[in-house]
Amino acid sequence: MRGVRISGANLSTAKLAYADLGEVDLKDTILKDADLTDTVLNGADLSAAIDITQKQIDRACIDDRTKLPDKLTRPSMRPGKCIDHAERARILERLKK
Repeated sequence: MRGVRISGANLSTAKLAYADLGEVDLKDTILKDADLTDTVLNGADLSAAIDITQKQIDRACIDDRTKLPDKLTRPSMRPGKCIDHAERARILERLKK
């Protein structure tokens, strides 16, 4: 879904764990109780996301380009916490051989 504009959608309680939402426009999107565990949000615009919490952000994968709402803070990244989806696919492909 990289680069898609889904602003205004209701994603309440959506299971988005491990999804790649990099560079997605999530302004005015309702994210109440959405599972963002290891969701790639690199470069995504969450600046006006509705009902997103610090806990959700802390579980997601973000980078310096990710736009957060003013009330939330950028978590410190733990080394190795998030792997790019392309890298994950390469690792899985190597394991199959």
